[in-house]
Amino acid sequence: LNSEQIEMISRRVLGRIEQLNLRETGVFVRRRLPLYRIYSEQLSALQQEYLVTAAQADQFPGDAKFQQIENAARQRLMLFGQTEAQIRALRTSKSLSPYITYYAPATGVVSELFIAQGQYVAEGSPIMRLENYSSLWVEADVYPSEAKSVRVGQTVTVRVAGFENEQQQMRIEFIAPSLQSGSQLLTVRGRIQNPNSQYRIGMQAT
Repeated sequence: LNSEQIEMISRRVLGRIEQLNLRETGVFVRRRLPLYRIYSEQLSALQQEYLVTAAQADQFPGDAKFQQIENAARQRLMLFGQTEAQIRALRTSKSLSPYITYYAPATGVVSELFIAQGQYVAEGSPIMRLENYSSLWVEADVYPSEAKSVRVGQTVTVRVAGFENEQQQMRIEFIAPSLQSGSQLLTVRGRIQNPNSQYRIGMQAT
């Protein structure tokens, strides 16, 4: 698996998982799909703080100090996952809401799920792990005597077992600096495209 396409989603705030839209692993999700909703008293407190600072900034529009305080309160809300549109709506309606919905930051498959609906979770706790299989790493073993003929940037042909008629060209991206433990083999690595998810992790390739 290409580790660059792994997305670990963690909890930004302390609170309760009010609604969990995904209950099992193996589910495919697209970017910006709503994943879960949290009830957080911290969020309500930050919203109230922002409304107070916004009112002060409106009352003294020429005072840079009040503008800076409002911007700081706005940034704290954004760290909690609030969007600019949500903050504008809050300022207009002045209606507090302790609920916040989090969306998928990337497209992928849920490979691990660490929470359940109704569970209280701490700030920074892992929520789920997304894996994208649109490209995969291919690793090959070479003997040290062959290493001199291999270089980063070199293009090689890859044939995956069961798909021999669909060979791909792969650029070598990494050559291990040391031999594999307990062997006299050197690992080289590159990536191939897998747009239809036809290749599976663990398949043999030549």
